[in-house]
Amino acid sequence: MIPTLAGAILSLSTVGTFSFPGGSPNEFSAALAEATGKSVVLLADAQQVMQPTPEGGRMAAEPAPIRKGEARWDSEDELLNAITREWDLGGARTGDVLALWPKGWPDGVVHQFHAAAYRAAFERTRPSVEPDADGRATFKTVGKQALLVADARYLPGGDRLEVHWFHAWSYLAVSANAAQPDDLLAAIAAACGARLERSDRASALRFDPPEFRRRYVAKVLQQRLAARNDYERATADFIIEAMRAFTDSDLAEAFAREDGAVVRTVPQGSALLAAFRARIAAVQSLEEDPRARISLLPALQSLIGQMDLGAPLRVEYVNPNGVVAALVRSRGGDATIHF
Repeated sequence: MIPTLAGAILSLSTVGTFSFPGGSPNEFSAALAEATGKSVVLLADAQQVMQPTPEGGRMAAEPAPIRKGEARWDSEDELLNAITREWDLGGARTGDVLALWPKGWPDGVVHQFHAAAYRAAFERTRPSVEPDADGRATFKTVGKQALLVADARYLPGGDRLEVHWFHAWSYLAVSANAAQPDDLLAAIAAACGARLERSDRASALRFDPPEFRRRYVAKVLQQRLAARNDYERATADFIIEAMRAFTDSDLAEAFAREDGAVVRTVPQGSALLAAFRARIAAVQSLEEDPRARISLLPALQSLIGQMDLGAPLRVEYVNPNGVVAALVRSRGGDATIHF
């Protein structure tokens, strides 16, 4: 057995093993690349931590760590599945480049409220890569460094790259080992959830509605598992049904610009309408939560008191806050209910 970076181990037999002791996204990418001989592109997440100060402490952002784990595979074809299964990641392979990402969107990517903290967690590093004689790229991000997707245009073959605004501020942990530029760009697109379009003149990372929906729903399902009461669970169910109700064209329209939005009327008898009513009914569960009973319950009860629940229901997706809002005709006219 040959020990490799950060505790990663690759056996000499036909069975591969990758052990990771836990660490940052860059440490994970570097260890996996060394252990497998592949290049790795990972969509990084961030977290808030309390740092001690003379005044007591302050919140600071840092890259979210990758937990300890071990993956085994019986063949080259099983490598990617073994990694994604062990660390509960999404994954794709383009040539000899592995693209990995959290199954649900990082909060800082889809919610404006968390964007500043997400961006503060990383050190933007503009790649300066000299391709080898065959045009292949070798570079890696270290420490808190990360590759901003918008800066992929500085990579070999990326000089005419167009990046959709939604993906431009995503950060990637990269460990590229003599990667073919086309494979590397395809892996960047897969990791950040974009659709890669190529032509003889240029390449583009386009917004991909089905992939956006898939990762959005996965994120909300994670939140549902952590829900503290029936209202939070009903809210998750409502958001999931709303995302399913929005068509690909709806989402494309909403994300055509940074301040875009889309509204849909909810038909009678639909699963979304049922989820909306279940959400209203679940407000009473907040009576059992002391914090919510004081801070949230009165406001929600006041909003519900203004609604005409027999009126047609509409739902809206609003950029860039990632807010799914229920719109109803209140007794005083149209009202947007954010809850």
